[in-house]
Amino acid sequence: MSTTRKKLIEVALPLDAINTASAREKSIRRGHGHPSMLRLWWARGEAPG
Repeated sequence: MSTTRKKLIEVALPLDAINTASAREKSIRRGHGHPSMLRLWWARGEAPG
């Protein structure tokens, strides 16, 4: 049997840290406390509230 070698990106990329940070940022966005959730006045759509 031949074993496949992992690629550098599979070893060097910190997936656990990225997943943790992504989950934290996503939960901040749900709570409307993230700047990306601000609606600009010229944006189309209903005003929040």
